Amino acid sequence: MTGELVTRDILHPKLGHPSFIYSYFDLNQNLVGYICRFEKGLKEKEIRPYRLKEGKWFWEHFDNPTPLFQLANLLTKPKARVLLVEGEKTAEVAQELFPDYVVMTWAKGSNGVPHADFSPLKGREVLLLPDADSAGKKAMKHAAAFCLSVGAKSASIVNLPASLPEGWDVADEFPTDFSFDDMQGCIESAMTLLANSSMEIMDVADLLKEEITPINWLVENIIPAGFTILAGAPKAGKSFLLLNIAACLVTGSAVFDAYQTKKGKVLYLALEDTKHRLSSRLHPTKMLESLPAGEFFFALRAPKIDDGLPQIRTNTDAAGHVS
Repeated sequence: MTGELVTRDILHPKLGHPSFIYSYFDLNQNLVGYICRFEKGLKEKEIRPYRLKEGKWFWEHFDNPTPLFQLANLLTKPKARVLLVEGEKTAEVAQELFPDYVVMTWAKGSNGVPHADFSPLKGREVLLLPDADSAGKKAMKHAAAFCLSVGAKSASIVNLPASLPEGWDVADEFPTDFSFDDMQGCIESAMTLLANSSMEIMDVADLLKEEITPINWLVENIIPAGFTILAGAPKAGKSFLLLNIAACLVTGSAVFDAYQTKKGKVLYLALEDTKHRLSSRLHPTKMLESLPAGEFFFALRAPKIDDGLPQIRTNTDAAGHVS
């Protein structure tokens, strides 16, 4: 590093000694300057940049584009996700709260986004945590766009609840109705969006060499093996359609006389039906009139799918109900 300055000697001609000093370095780890924070009571603050230029120090802004705060952490954590926040104080607190991330910010507050150099974030997954106000959200939207424009792998803004105090950030005390665990939940939700929105570029030559497993269709070109959702308006006939599809699967008949099926046993979970109602729906299905026992099963109760699917699978496998 070059151009180090003993920080206790920093003295502004009008504001005096700063309350907090934040060091900014370039990509080569040369000192660019300091962002100095002067606090006046609990709410009032003044921010002044103190820059090194040609071996001398000046109370003026850094040259554009300005480096990001905490650049060195990108080198020590080359595969970590980046968490962007607004303000150096917030960045240092957030780094302690979320040590698995590289927490960074830019200089000059919410208006400084267009002047920052986001290029070091190329190839990184970036989460953006705004302050709880309109200016903070707007700044993060702009920052996300800049991150993507320089080649960030992805950029996702953390959604905060509207109940937070105006202007709140993670450097402030957590409200009684919003804990640190709640904040982690918000970040995890944004991480899920990152995972779902990431773009993977592949080589067509590799695709042509790859051996692709054919789709295992239960109903040809309509329902593959796995999880499928049948959705529609209330009373549109979803239950009758599903029962007819199930009947076709049990008998090996074509759905709508057009789509071939893979014959097998079926378990139908009629969780909103009674025996009487289900029976009345099944009787009009003529193809089931000669159905032998041990092929088509039903249940009127079952565990919730989020934690009960393994139990359903165990029960059906043990009873030999579903092939």
